[in-house]
Amino acid sequence: MAVQALPIIKAIAPYLADIASATIPAFTSKSKSSKEAAELINEQISELQSAASQNAQNLNLLADNLQKAILSLEESLVALEKKMRIYLGLTISSILISITALVVASLSV
Repeated sequence: MAVQALPIIKAIAPYLADIASATIPAFTSKSKSSKEAAELINEQISELQSAASQNAQNLNLLADNLQKAILSLEESLVALEKKMRIYLGLTISSILISITALVVASLSV
């Protein structure tokens, strides 16, 4: 039985656009004037710091969502293992009943 991936995708999908927009470089372009170079460098540094902090926040959010998804998968696995044990018991019981029926049928002939 395949594990349903749709709930996991639904949990992570809303954050993918934020992560992608934060990782796409959108920094200030360089100016050709040399007198504004120092201000431009300071502005670019602050933009890089802001982008780095946003990336860190998005990474933490993604890690939390991944942890929730893994926990959900583990819970599903436990439930599936329980069902498999039940099905195995039913299968063994069916085999034993079939063998008993064959023995009774062969003795009555």
